[in-house]
Amino acid sequence: MDEIGLHLRAGSIIPVQDPGVTTPESRCNSFGLIYSLNSQGPGTGKLYIDDGESIQINDFITITFTANKNRLTAIPVITGDMENIRNALGCSEANFLTMNNLEILGVESDIVQVYAEVKRTDDWDDHRPLTSFLGGTGP
Repeated sequence: MDEIGLHLRAGSIIPVQDPGVTTPESRCNSFGLIYSLNSQGPGTGKLYIDDGESIQINDFITITFTANKNRLTAIPVITGDMENIRNALGCSEANFLTMNNLEILGVESDIVQVYAEVKRTDDWDDHRPLTSFLGGTGP
């Protein structure tokens, strides 16, 4: 079996990650989002990141995604030290939390323009922006 069918509820925002040969290798790979449009209201999703090993977790990131037809917003909340997470995962600054794909399902017309706006917060100032590339898919 080469493919697995995936059913998404309308309004779901699902984080996905490029695979690696091993779990530790996968942790530093870029990620993307699949957003299934919802005609009834906004979409939501969350991404939780920690070192993947510790039992006592002091450092973690939760990113909450919300979206409507025209805008996707990502709000990161950093608990503890982001550098501790990056170092524990063995990621370089260049490949830590890099988003490379946004797939939008249920688009009824061609996407003409996609742009990214990154607003930094005090916790995020010294780190690479969450969004490095956004691309959409049409019907």
